[in-house]
Amino acid sequence: MEPPRATAQMLDVMLKAEIFNRDHRSPVAFLAPVMSLPEEHSRMVYFAISDYVFNTASQVYYEAGYLNFSITDDVVPPTSNLRLTTKSFRPFVPRLAKRYPDMNLELQGRVASAPVLNFSPGNLSLAPQMEIEAFVLLPGSIKEPVFQLGVAANVSAMLTFNASKITGFLKPEKIQVELKESKVGVFNVELLEALLNYYLINTLYREVNEKLAKGFRLPLLKHIQLSDPVLQIHKDFLFLGTNIQYLRV
Repeated sequence: MEPPRATAQMLDVMLKAEIFNRDHRSPVAFLAPVMSLPEEHSRMVYFAISDYVFNTASQVYYEAGYLNFSITDDVVPPTSNLRLTTKSFRPFVPRLAKRYPDMNLELQGRVASAPVLNFSPGNLSLAPQMEIEAFVLLPGSIKEPVFQLGVAANVSAMLTFNASKITGFLKPEKIQVELKESKVGVFNVELLEALLNYYLINTLYREVNEKLAKGFRLPLLKHIQLSDPVLQIHKDFLFLGTNIQYLRV
């Protein structure tokens, strides 16, 4: 890293940050990118953060298993037409409901590798690859595996920044579903993929974007106010600039 640079007009400080597991620090398999910062001088403070910080965090959470998940029918929204039951999955895999009538399902999922967050001009994106295994919940707490799916998603987002909060918008993208294994015969994966994409685009994305539009408040110090903030997404890094005011009580 470079030492701090000071002139009569400015002070530049370069820092390298990495997120790691405190109990088991493993080497990072990728390098921090070189950031070519814009020549901006119209605001008091500028702050740039590269995707390296976010992706080291992703690696830590992946290795610790925090990106794994489990879904059962009791957490599915009551308004959902698709339930995690063998009866509800009859249109996709008919033999499942015949072999295990009126039983609940559990989906266990994990990402195939640590998701990589990419910054490109004006946009940030994430393309996680997931593996999902379904189990029938039998009496006696027995879980019977019935099928495995591969799911590829692509999420793109835009961010905006004002004096008090950060807001965002997710661009609707379809997912791709692949059948890895079925222990219960024919599986209509195309129908399941179409139904999931309909729900994602018409319900989930809309609900998430409504929350993102409300934004997240910035953790500002007391009596500190930002003015004329700007947020830019460049290749490999976020770039924020703002003027700062101290408000006397």
